[in-house]
Amino acid sequence: ANSVLPTITGTAKVGQVLTANEGTWSPTTTNYGYQWMWASTSTGIYANIDTATAKTYTVDGAYSGKYLKVVVTARVVGYSDGQATSAATAAVAAGTFTSAVPTITGTAAVGATLTANTGTWTPTPNFSFQWQSATVSTGPFLPVSGATSTTYTLQLTDQGKFFRFMETGTLTGYTSVT
Repeated sequence: ANSVLPTITGTAKVGQVLTANEGTWSPTTTNYGYQWMWASTSTGIYANIDTATAKTYTVDGAYSGKYLKVVVTARVVGYSDGQATSAATAAVAAGTFTSAVPTITGTAAVGATLTANTGTWTPTPNFSFQWQSATVSTGPFLPVSGATSTTYTLQLTDQGKFFRFMETGTLTGYTSVT
């Protein structure tokens, strides 16, 4: 029998690890099973996360904005299995990237190619790129038409302009970053 419900520790945020705490059982045991579940509302109908059957669960981007619970199954030889369900987490927050500022290499001369290095991002997102130019170093910077890769070859019309490279990282369940 369960006398203290299971709990979840950790931050309900995409990319973070949540841990199931088994609660209190009688008779005592160290043999537990776990099933993590999700729902669209805290009081909604919960569905199993098929691959989430361990004590810990790293929150997947598919569950951003959803609520999570864990069902703990206690097993003791000679007894029927017992199950208890934790309270719901707060709504899962969107994950955040860690990223480095992109850098540009190359010579700023007509006909030369500028190359952007996206730096290291965790986790690895889907990228979109945009080169921008301005007539003064403080901007305003405007998109260069068709310049959406990590390289850009400077044209005669680019002479005297300032350039910067914008990268946007997107991934399901994460807040996009530019």
